[in-house]
Amino acid sequence: MSQPITNAIRNGAWKNQKCFIVGGGPSLVGFDFSLLDGKHTIGINKSFLYHHSEILYCMDPKFYRLVHKDSKLKEEWNQFRGIKIFLKSGKKQTFDSSVYHVNHIREKCICPDLCKGIYPGTNSGFGALMIALALGANPIGLLGFSMRVDKKKSRTHFHSGYKGQTIKSMQRKLDGFAKSFEEFVPYFNLCETVIYNLSEDSKLTCFPKITINEFIRIDPIYPLGAKGIDTATPPKF
Repeated sequence: MSQPITNAIRNGAWKNQKCFIVGGGPSLVGFDFSLLDGKHTIGINKSFLYHHSEILYCMDPKFYRLVHKDSKLKEEWNQFRGIKIFLKSGKKQTFDSSVYHVNHIREKCICPDLCKGIYPGTNSGFGALMIALALGANPIGLLGFSMRVDKKKSRTHFHSGYKGQTIKSMQRKLDGFAKSFEEFVPYFNLCETVIYNLSEDSKLTCFPKITINEFIRIDPIYPLGAKGIDTATPPKF
């Protein structure tokens, strides 16, 4: 049986420390993942095949089943030494003891208490960002959040992608992912965490864009008043 996420890492563990979140977009083709060595990182899904991040987050139980059906994936999965986290949306979902789970909060919010869980949004990148915020990371850099397929090279991801996905269907899905981030801007504005998009060609426009080298040079951020994310309630308009 899986264990609660707080058995592996506590709330605010990365307070005012820089964090990278590794998405799956084609913009990471050829990326030098050694740039992330020694840094706080949260990877999602198949990113663990290219970089063993500190935390690996997955929201879809189908991915858990895929990993255990594919012998090559399972071998790499078993060698992964970071914290494996799956979203737990119901009592029927079960994972093995190497996995930690984070509960699914239904109400839209940024929750600073991992014991309660996270609002996961519509995709693993969104959920990984919620975990980074609960850990107190600041600033946060989003890698591979392209929100666009590479039509010229027929790529949906920087890795091999997933069975049954087409360029057209994946772009439609990515457009929905981007919209979920854009609609959540009022909640992001509640906290003093600075979030950067490190994919210059990204269709995700709600976060300022800078290069990875510029992000690496940024000093840790200490918000005035240390307000952080003590509130999970959206502003009133």
